[in-house]
Amino acid sequence: ELRVGGIDSADGAELELFPTMEYFLNNNLVPIRTSANKLQTDNSQGGLAFAPTDRQIPAPNVDDSLMTKLKDLAVKSHHALGCKHYSLYDVRVCPKGEPYFIEACTYCSFSPRSVLVTMGRGDNKYDNKELFYRLANRAIAEHEAARASANPQKKGMRSRNEISPTSHGGTSTHAGLAAQ
Repeated sequence: ELRVGGIDSADGAELELFPTMEYFLNNNLVPIRTSANKLQTDNSQGGLAFAPTDRQIPAPNVDDSLMTKLKDLAVKSHHALGCKHYSLYDVRVCPKGEPYFIEACTYCSFSPRSVLVTMGRGDNKYDNKELFYRLANRAIAEHEAARASANPQKKGMRSRNEISPTSHGGTSTHAGLAAQ
């Protein structure tokens, strides 16, 4: 089982893939990751804790052919799902080497142990703070650009020219103002 993920490039034109993470399931009783492989009860604290995982970044069993397929599927999925800023996928690879996406992870945690952050550190490009600020600054810039280009009159208030003649007893707004 693999994790494939990445973030939008600096110019937003393409998906920059992080090194792929591989989970090793050889010691499991079942050949899939279950909730027991992800979280466990922390009896000392009475809460939940991360379960120990057998994983590696970069994935040692991903050759160039498989990586080409993973990148193609990740980019297509990123665009098809309308993802912005990042995307993350769980992938199973069949014995013939064909990848099957099993889940799109639509959340992002910036804790130092989160998967996206761990993968970003895999090529020593991003730590959790740098990744957070990169994505947050991109979102802020997009929000500010959208606000700057929006017509303030379109946010619930109509301009005088947009008020219909029948909205004030059959007279136009300008005629009504002139009559006052």
